[in-house]
Amino acid sequence: MQTQSFKSRLTSFVILAAFVLACSHGQAADKDENRSPLASLNELGAGTFSGKIQALFMRRNYDGQDASSGTLAETLNYRSPALGPLTLKLQYIHATRLFEGGSLDTANGPAWTILNTDFHVLNEAYINMNFGFLDLPETDLTVGRQVADYNFAPTYAIRQKPQAIEAAVVSSEDMIPGLSFELGHIEEFSSWSTRDGGNDHYKASFNEIEDVIADSEGIASPDTHGMQFVTVSSDVIPRTEMTVYDLYGENLYNTFGAKANVALLESEGLNITWKNHYIMQKDVGDFPTELDAQTIESALAFEKGNLMLQPGVMTVFGGDGDNNLRHPLESTLTWEYILDWFPRPNLEGSDSAYLKSTYTFGDTLLYALYFVTDHDRATSGGAFDQELDIVVKHNVTERFYVTLKAGYGYRDNRAGASNTSREDYRLFVGYKF
Repeated sequence: MQTQSFKSRLTSFVILAAFVLACSHGQAADKDENRSPLASLNELGAGTFSGKIQALFMRRNYDGQDASSGTLAETLNYRSPALGPLTLKLQYIHATRLFEGGSLDTANGPAWTILNTDFHVLNEAYINMNFGFLDLPETDLTVGRQVADYNFAPTYAIRQKPQAIEAAVVSSEDMIPGLSFELGHIEEFSSWSTRDGGNDHYKASFNEIEDVIADSEGIASPDTHGMQFVTVSSDVIPRTEMTVYDLYGENLYNTFGAKANVALLESEGLNITWKNHYIMQKDVGDFPTELDAQTIESALAFEKGNLMLQPGVMTVFGGDGDNNLRHPLESTLTWEYILDWFPRPNLEGSDSAYLKSTYTFGDTLLYALYFVTDHDRATSGGAFDQELDIVVKHNVTERFYVTLKAGYGYRDNRAGASNTSREDYRLFVGYKF
């Protein structure tokens, strides 16, 4: 078992102690329990501070072998006052590994295996320029490290940090009524994982985007210069929201996507939305592997009061490994949010179906996702995979929350391969300030 370094523990506890003192001062100064402990500091006009402290306790069972770990992460955000058209934004995240254990014996230890270990990263550091001075109030240029929020690289904050990109991005809603666009160049990328360093693309540290893709493919880093993207969204068609996007990497591959959400029924009692997402990937230039992947997801979302039910299907076309859908930066396809990724629905020739549901009552959210995938050929000589995930989140106060996530996956492999299962448990306890 690996032991946490004294320096890392000390850093974490110093940050925690400073936060506790700030909380104590804030609560003494104001009896309103919803008032931020940093409110007095923010009222000075030097900018806005915010953040959170979150503990994550996690355990996975791999067919009888288990790995577990606990981390404590502190996130501190700062947004400067506007200096003319310019604004500065910073986000620093530091996570301490509290413990790790389990019977699964790996070279890097259990915490590394389940991607819940120690790290620190300046996750955001960007300057935003708003072009209101040119009568374009909804047009911005953002340069630097920024939290990602795109269909090809979503925020995806499923452990202790959101994904982030180091990029230059122009966004606008001023050019054409009912249409918005984002145009960007990505140099580096920081994943959702709480790993730091290492030799795979799940890293909390920032790495050149071509190296991230190369790591995910197991190839040498290609001769390229970052990746470029464009995304265009429109609601000019009545009752329809549409988005088209493209992510291009020289000597890597190109990912094209299109989404359309159509409001079939809108009433006070029931809303029905037809959701569709299509993705196509092609190899580019000197990429060493032929790539021709296509997938489509289609679902109907039924909303009535605080209840939402969404049945859906997903198909990855093709018949060999060239047709596997890549996802090094993740996507907004529903399968990406499965706790274990156990059904393997991104593999060629797979047909999937799912049922997702959310229900809120008071300060509690219930979430369930049942996902099944049928593999005809390529995976284990054919297989039927399934996973069930349950999430319960309760806001104890406006700032203090507790979330429990549990997942169980099972693979019924054919052609003589052994059946396998996996269990996943996560407990989040956090405080936002």
